[in-house]
Amino acid sequence: MFNNPFGKLVQIEHALTAVGYGQTSPGIKAANGVVIATEKKTTIYIG
Repeated sequence: MFNNPFGKLVQIEHALTAVGYGQTSPGIKAANGVVIATEKKTTIYIG
């Protein structure tokens, strides 16, 4: 995991941003940590 200069975890910040956009972001809590996943939709430009 990577910390930014303010001590925050970058991956968590990105996950929270994704939640703010209304994307699907399930989380699973385990005894030794957590897993947060999100769906990234891409746009294909033809032309």
